[in-house]
Amino acid sequence: MSLAQYLSENQDQFQADLFRLLEIPSVSTDPARKGEVARCAEEVKRQMLQAGLEQVQVFETPGHPVVYGQWLGAVDAPTVLVYGHYDVQPEDPVDLWTSPPFTPTIRDGKVYARGATDDKGQFIAHVKAVQALMKSEGQLPVNVKFVIEGEEEIGSRNLAPFLESHRELLAADVLVVSDSAMFAPGQPSIVYGLRGLAYVEVEVFGADSDLHSGVFGGAVPNPGFELAKIISQLKDEQGRITVPGFYDKVVDLTAQERSDYARLPFDAEEFRKELNVPGLSGEAGYTPLEHRSGRPTLEVNGIGRLRFLQERGPMTDQLRGMQQPALGIALATRLQDLFAMQLPSRPHRFQIVLTELKIALSLTMRGHRQLGGGPIADFQVSGHQEHLQAGLHIEGMMTF
Repeated sequence: MSLAQYLSENQDQFQADLFRLLEIPSVSTDPARKGEVARCAEEVKRQMLQAGLEQVQVFETPGHPVVYGQWLGAVDAPTVLVYGHYDVQPEDPVDLWTSPPFTPTIRDGKVYARGATDDKGQFIAHVKAVQALMKSEGQLPVNVKFVIEGEEEIGSRNLAPFLESHRELLAADVLVVSDSAMFAPGQPSIVYGLRGLAYVEVEVFGADSDLHSGVFGGAVPNPGFELAKIISQLKDEQGRITVPGFYDKVVDLTAQERSDYARLPFDAEEFRKELNVPGLSGEAGYTPLEHRSGRPTLEVNGIGRLRFLQERGPMTDQLRGMQQPALGIALATRLQDLFAMQLPSRPHRFQIVLTELKIALSLTMRGHRQLGGGPIADFQVSGHQEHLQAGLHIEGMMTF
């Protein structure tokens, strides 16, 4: 039986297996669902064994489990390590879903469910591709190892210690990350770099207690306004980030890369309309596509009782490891400096507190082939309409 024939004849079974994963509410941020996360790890293990992988294990960690499997029967061939995650974002608010988030539903050729694209639909495509090759050809052209974790949505807290303590087990020639987006239907994508992340949580407060705006407004500085002034100075009128040293280690796009971007079928006006925004922004001299993946940015990730400032830098060899903490510290210093500039005219008890600094180290990836399970153009990754296109899922298995 050919590979194409096996995939065609087993589409229903593959869909059923995907649905079994999607039905499990493996929300890693919710302590009450710890048992569900563990149940999902066991289901991942079952499907790895079904695919013909060997030495499949569920490794316990101080948090949620890591699932590992391998097939090393390709003599003198390279070894590919595939990464993915089986935990998902919370489904709230539930009332915004057209169908229940953990009841996979097909509408217009799309599978709607939490985790459909991020990341169950993606990593299981790799697993099923292995299964199809093993059943149709009896072997794989390369050696494969899978590491599927359960804590990506909470910062992969225990992944680094796991990797460090299992270096020999995980040794590989190529890393394939199954957790990003496909550019467009029918447009194969190779992701060779991702932006890392560093963020700080900031609190700005003034008086010891709540003040009535009708009584005290105008006489007492408002923390919201003060925070807005600080944030507004983090980028200049050209969209450049004003954090000192922010661009020092940034490798600019090459002429070839910019030419490659320009050849992609992308319409900025259609992009704007699809997002339903009045206009696009970004650093002067670069296109929206370049802004999204080829240039660093600094973003506000939420304002309310807790204020978040988030910065992202491009994944390059020059901007990773210790450079990431350096960026976070530079941002914190810039915030403090901006606030200090306002103090001379603010003779009152007014403070800025950096309550948290977190760093997510970026990974170097080369030759990452997208398998068609990811979001395309609806921007609903982890949203209340999260879905994958069923037909592309099978095409992705064939591509792998």
